[in-house]
Amino acid sequence: MKGLSVLTGFFLLVGVLAAEDPVTVVPRPSSARLPWWRGNMVDQPAIKPYETLHPAPPEGAVPRGVVFEPKRTHEEGGAVLRNPLPATQDVVEKGRQLWRRACQPCHGDFERPGTVPQKNPALTPPDLRAGIFTDPKMRPDGYLYEVIRQGGKALMPAYYDALTPEERWAVIRYLRFVQRGGKP
Repeated sequence: MKGLSVLTGFFLLVGVLAAEDPVTVVPRPSSARLPWWRGNMVDQPAIKPYETLHPAPPEGAVPRGVVFEPKRTHEEGGAVLRNPLPATQDVVEKGRQLWRRACQPCHGDFERPGTVPQKNPALTPPDLRAGIFTDPKMRPDGYLYEVIRQGGKALMPAYYDALTPEERWAVIRYLRFVQRGGKP
């Protein structure tokens, strides 16, 4: 019974204090940040899909084992980038192997769709042997490079961490080879 009276006394005290001096709640400005222990998972800093690539390195930083590529739109990449790899059979074969590893799960082998669209038809990518993809003026190699690096504008994820710049160019050489009628 003693515990009940202590609890009752507490609530009476809170009620009396609240009745005497109401607390005024001042909304915090939208620019104010909550301390880390009061935040929630929605308001925390995070990179959203297709929002940004890795940040630029600090001024004066020297890259070690990584090539820094500036952020460009797909169209800017198409205007300024040219494929540095020769169109040799070795490069095309390397591109074929990389295609099978990185691209085939979604894009397929040009004869059949990949395993991802077979399981979910809503995720079927466009046929890269038709339409504007085959026209180098509409989709130059640099444009395709930026799509591989940053991801597509809809569903394709970024491969900047999965393929090196040379591997991306080799995939594009293989794609162009198939678009010109080469055997996939």
